[in-house]
Order: sequence, then C-alpha cells, then structure tokens
Amino acid sequence: MDLKIVGYLALGLSASVAFLYVAEQAGNRNSEAAFDVLRFGLIGAALIYVGFASLAKEWDWVLNVELGGVLLYGIFCILSKVHSKYWLAVGWAAHPFWDLFHLFDNGANFVPEWYIWACASFDVACAAYIAKRLQRPEKTTER
Repeated sequence: MDLKIVGYLALGLSASVAFLYVAEQAGNRNSEAAFDVLRFGLIGAALIYVGFASLAKEWDWVLNVELGGVLLYGIFCILSKVHSKYWLAVGWAAHPFWDLFHLFDNGANFVPEWYIWACASFDVACAAYIAKRLQRPEKTTER
C-alpha cells in the first residue's frame, strides 16, 4: 500500500477521535444526544461531497449523484431514529463505499484523493464506535 494513502487513512482516524470525543461527551449528558451528533455527522459527510462538486461547478453531478447521497444517508439517519440505532452504524459503514466511488468516474475530477481516503477511515471508526456503544448497558440515573 502506498505510504501516502496510509497517511491519509491516519488523518481520518485522527479526526474521528476528536469527533467521537464530542459525541461521547454529548452522550454523557444524554444517550440520545450522542446519536444525534453522529446523525448530523453522517449528513455532513454526505454534504461535503455536494460542496466539492459545487465548487467544481459540476451541476449535473451535484443534482444526479451527490444530492442522492445526502438523501440516502438521511434515510439511514431517519431509520436510526424511528427503528433501530443500528441503522446509523449501517449508514456509517456504507459511507466508505461512497467515498471510494469518488476515486472513479467524474468524482475523481473534483474530490481530493486525500479526502476520500481520510473520510473512509473516519467513517469506519464512526461505524465501529456506534456498534460498540450499542453494546453498552444504558446508564440509569437514580433519584
């Protein structure tokens, strides 16, 4: 594996530590708050690609592909709120495939390679965190 890619993956993992710390701190006050932070993060991860395509003035790509990604990951967020939080883990676990898709076709023209790899490792860390967090017993507050 190219050392450059290893560095990009490490960058994504480093960023995920900070993001997951924020989610964990929110979760210490209210368990649902941690999942809300993670939901907003997943939508944000999809919206960043809209930004890249928009900056490159790839309007057909924005409308046909990137906004579809926002819709798709929004559905995972809604499912996680209405049905099971595991849907949020599935959404984050699916997002690296969205990232890597951008290495090919038109996405490679406007998304920096470093971002694709960093985002992929960030996503995997978030999915793993959610799966692990869902295994914890819920904290109860005594009165």
